[in-house]
Amino acid sequence: MRVELNSSSLQRNNNYRLHGKSPYSVIVLHGGPGAWGEMESVASYIAQFRGCIETFQTQPTLKGQLAELFEIINKTAQTPVVLVGFSWGAWLA
Repeated sequence: MRVELNSSSLQRNNNYRLHGKSPYSVIVLHGGPGAWGEMESVASYIAQFRGCIETFQTQPTLKGQLAELFEIINKTAQTPVVLVGFSWGAWLA
């Protein structure tokens, strides 16, 4: 599914959104846990310069959230990646 948001292309998945165009080399992680979407404006801004992945930590444990992040990086991102986190997301990064 594609929608327009602040003139950046947005593609949704169950546990992340893609902002901008490939290659996706920046990943933003929200606070919380559970504060989905709070990094959307940051991801939209970054997408003007680089492809950006906005993650949603959907797993209930730290181990699960780290595994989810590594899976997103391995399947979607171009490495090396820059991780940008806020609150819980900064700790997770």
